[in-house]
Amino acid sequence: MKNILLTFLLLPCFIHAQSPVTHSAGLGENVPSLACLACPGSEWTNEVNITTEDDSVTSTVLSPAGNCFMSFCSSSRYLYAHHFNFSIPADATIDTILVSIKRTAYNADAISDSIVQLEKGGIMIGHNLSSSDFWPTSLTYENYGHVDPLWGATWLPSDLNDTTMGIALKIVNRTSGNEKADVDHIQMTVYFSTSTGIYSVTSSPAEVEWLISPGEIDLNIFTPTSVHCTSKIFNVMGEEIRSINLGQILHGENHFQISTAFINQGIYFIVINVGGRIYTRKFIGVN
Repeated sequence: MKNILLTFLLLPCFIHAQSPVTHSAGLGENVPSLACLACPGSEWTNEVNITTEDDSVTSTVLSPAGNCFMSFCSSSRYLYAHHFNFSIPADATIDTILVSIKRTAYNADAISDSIVQLEKGGIMIGHNLSSSDFWPTSLTYENYGHVDPLWGATWLPSDLNDTTMGIALKIVNRTSGNEKADVDHIQMTVYFSTSTGIYSVTSSPAEVEWLISPGEIDLNIFTPTSVHCTSKIFNVMGEEIRSINLGQILHGENHFQISTAFINQGIYFIVINVGGRIYTRKFIGVN
């Protein structure tokens, strides 16, 4: 497996010491379970496919809007992703929880989120961070948690390390016809602070190295194949403030410089997409 080394400083911004860890879901299942034949909600098939980003999907078919009889329903059952297998130190402080879901609808302007909510101890907790946007017609990641980093709940390391901790996704059909939706991959990134401020490493199919550079992010990307790469920066409200198309990067080492001259005081997130693999980093700008 490859590693991500995260060590960056934005000048004149100050970066708090935090350790990010990104894991994919280890299991996926329907809630209520498929054994409950009378329970409402369309069923997800092949739920285990959410554990790997490989275009092998879990799918559901939704009935027309407003119709619901048992599993023939315009809204889905919960797709519950869990077993993220974190091992966060007991003395850490949880700062941010980000969830990335790679999903698609077969038709435009048809399907949207109904509920996207974290689970703790097998119970949904905190805020529903669902998006009102329609799902895209090609497999694309949607990121949740930028606006509400702790999802309206309190978290201990033991909560995140518990294998029952997860994310519940429920979707709804907004059209007058049957609609199909797919989910390829669900992953979670947890940012936590420690007294030592030592950064962790994260396994991935490419290496991303963020280096010290005055007034800019100095970015090295190492990849075994040629892939397309983009960068986006969001403010704490989840608003995109900068989008940069880094283009098709080549096998081996690729170097980029992203200016931070536009950064004001506040909390920001930078998201790097390397061939569909998402790397997210939180930073705090201080004037």
